[in-house]
Amino acid sequence: MAPVRTLLMVILLGARVAAAQATVVGTVDDSLNVEPSRRAGPLRGATVVLAELGRESVADARGMFRFEGVPAGTYTLSFFHPLLDSLDLAAPRRSVEVPPAGRVSVRLAVPRGASIYAQLCGATPGDTLGVIVGRVRAAADGAAVTGATVTTTWSELTVGAGRTRQRAYHTTAVSGDRGVFVLCRVPTDIVADITVSASGFTAGPVPVNVSETGVGHADLLLPRAAGDTGTVRGIVIDQRGKPAENALVSIAGLERRTRSAADGRFALVNVPAGTRALEVRRIGTEPTVQIIHVMSDSTLGVNVTLGRGVQLLAATTIRTASSREASGFALRRRGALGEYLTGDEMRRRGFVRISESMFRFNGLSAALQPQGGQWLFTMRNLTGAPCIPRYYVDGFLWPEWGNPFDDIDLMRPRDILGIEVYRAQYTPPNYPPDPRTGCGVILIWRR
Repeated sequence: MAPVRTLLMVILLGARVAAAQATVVGTVDDSLNVEPSRRAGPLRGATVVLAELGRESVADARGMFRFEGVPAGTYTLSFFHPLLDSLDLAAPRRSVEVPPAGRVSVRLAVPRGASIYAQLCGATPGDTLGVIVGRVRAAADGAAVTGATVTTTWSELTVGAGRTRQRAYHTTAVSGDRGVFVLCRVPTDIVADITVSASGFTAGPVPVNVSETGVGHADLLLPRAAGDTGTVRGIVIDQRGKPAENALVSIAGLERRTRSAADGRFALVNVPAGTRALEVRRIGTEPTVQIIHVMSDSTLGVNVTLGRGVQLLAATTIRTASSREASGFALRRRGALGEYLTGDEMRRRGFVRISESMFRFNGLSAALQPQGGQWLFTMRNLTGAPCIPRYYVDGFLWPEWGNPFDDIDLMRPRDILGIEVYRAQYTPPNYPPDPRTGCGVILIWRR
C-alpha cells in the first residue's frame, strides 16, 4: 500500500503544481503598417519572447500569441519581426506580473512613429513629416536587391491672390543590406508615388500613404532581366458583387490595357514583372487602384471591386446659357488664361469625335497608342516634362491614369457645350492640377 499511497501523493502534488501555473495571451499590433497588406491591425509572424523562461511564440494571422503553464512571477515580454530587425529597430519591452493561476492579457505594439523617425532619420519629425521604409526584392526569385534607387515624388499646391501655384518635390534613397531602404522627410498628409530602378529596369509608380502615425511601408519587386514578365488575370465586380462588363483595366506607366468581358474577366499578358499599380475604371464609377506584385514567369490572380458610383448628368439634360455662366465657362473664356473651344465651333469644323477636337489646342501633344489605336494627349508640367492632364467632365474628376478618351469618345460633339485646356500654373482654383505630376487640366462641359 505504501508505494501506491506515494504514487497518489505525487500525482496530486503534480496536479497542484499544474494548477498553480497561468496562461499569458496577447496581441502584437501593426499600428505603423509594417505589414503591407493592411493599413493597421495585427502584426502576423512576429516572434514573441518570454525572456526569463527562454520561450517563444509566433503571432498568428490575427496577431495573437499564447504561453501556457507560466509559473507565478515577474517576466519581460518583447518581440522580433524581420523588417524591424533589418532596420536595427528594437521593439519596446513590456513587464508583466503573472499570478499563481488564471489568465493574463498583454498588448504589444510596434514602436511609435516619432521614435522610428528619430532612429532612422536622425532628427525629430515634427507634426507633418514621416518616413517610408521597405525592401526591394527581385521579381524572379525574391532575392534582396542592394543598390537600387528608390524615389518618391509629390507636389504641394498653394492658392492665393487668385492664382494656383504648385511645386514638385522628391526624396531618394538607395537600398542597402537585405534590400532595405529608408525615405525620410516625406509629408504625412499626402499620397506619394514611389518608383524603384536598378540596372536600367524600373517598377512603379505605385501610391504609398504615410499615415498619421508617421510611417509608411512599401515592399517592392523589381525586374532584373528583359524577359522578366508575367500575366495578370482577374475578375471585375461592381459594388453589388456582380460581374462588371466593359471596365477599362490598365497598369500605370505601362502601355498595357484591356477591357473586362461580360463575365467580368480580364487578362493582361507580357506584363513587365515588378510592383505595379493596377487601375480599373468604368463610366459612372470612381477609379479603383490596386497595388499588385507581378512575379516572373507566373500568373497573378486579382479580384477587383469597382469604386463607388458618381453622379453623371444624363445625355438628355439641357443646359441653358445661364447655366453656362454658372459653370464659369464664359467668364473664364473672357479671362483668356487657357484655351477654349465651344460645342458650336466643334460642329462647324465637322468634328465627329471629341478626341479629334483636341488637335485644335496648341498646348497639347498627341501620340498614337500601339494598342487599340487610341490617341494619348499630353502637355508640359511645371518642370517642362510631358505629363497626362487631369480631366473634369461637368465638374467631376475623370479617371486620372490612362487614356480617358476610351470613355469620353462615347459622347459626341453635339453633346458638348465647351472644352477648356489649362497649363498647371493657370488652372482655375476649383480644378487643381494633378498633385503628383504637376500637370494641368482639361475641363469638358456637356449640354
